Amino acid sequence: MVADVNITIWNRSSETIWYVYISPSSASDWGTDRLGSAVIGPDEVMTFTVNSGTYDIKVEDSNHISLRVQYDIPIQQSITWEVR
Repeated sequence: MVADVNITIWNRSSETIWYVYISPSSASDWGTDRLGSAVIGPDEVMTFTVNSGTYDIKVEDSNHISLRVQYDIPIQQSITWEVR
């Protein structure tokens, strides 16, 4: 069963997150940045809604340098994903 679940990204680093990519693990590219004109500052959170499934998540700073990347995350219920 496919259900809507939340991915909450908690920025526990000292860097500001400028780009968030959440894509199905089966996708061949990262897709569109989910933040748009928003940012996630240090010790801030932002929540994104996706269908349950398996995802890759990547967050980047203002220079497109990856702060954290994780592949093949099974997401069947809402989670908090921390960036340290």
